Amino acid sequence: MAYKRTADRPVEVQLPITPMLDMAFQLMFFFLATFNPSSSKEGQMEMAFSSRSDRAAQKAQDVDPKSEPNKESLDISSECSVNIRGFRDAVNRGEVSALTFGTAAGEEEIRGTGPDPKEQRKGRDAQLKEKLAGVKPAAGEGKVATVRVSADSNVRWENVMQIMDVCYKVGFQVNFVKPPDLGNAGP
Repeated sequence: MAYKRTADRPVEVQLPITPMLDMAFQLMFFFLATFNPSSSKEGQMEMAFSSRSDRAAQKAQDVDPKSEPNKESLDISSECSVNIRGFRDAVNRGEVSALTFGTAAGEEEIRGTGPDPKEQRKGRDAQLKEKLAGVKPAAGEGKVATVRVSADSNVRWENVMQIMDVCYKVGFQVNFVKPPDLGNAGP
């Protein structure tokens, strides 16, 4: 007796898609919940001066990458100083609370007016521009006026840059000093 072979039905593979979708959404939620956009805009710049024993390199290939940087702060004379202080509360953290404008005659606090930090910035910038314009003629003709800027470590770099822009527009060169809340602010 001959057996007749029948064709087997093709086996259909069943893939459980629901657990894979659950896992994909869990991963997506995790990355969205832990992403911090402010950290992608800000960063720390490591800056160092060349050592005193090294002479200035004329070409990029003449720089010795193994030379020890100069850790001393330089005493660069300036006509005035601007100390930027930031809010410490959670809502306005990173915003500028006040500026201290200092000259040889003394220090004066500059605060903006308005209900929120964004509106306070406009008045504060106008006051700073006025103060800097009063100091600029004292620098003398042909001499580049300098301002020494220090900011609390919690102030956003964006806000420091806006203060620097005000100084540049008036015609000042900007020098930085160590943040006052991290130790000695310099001379």
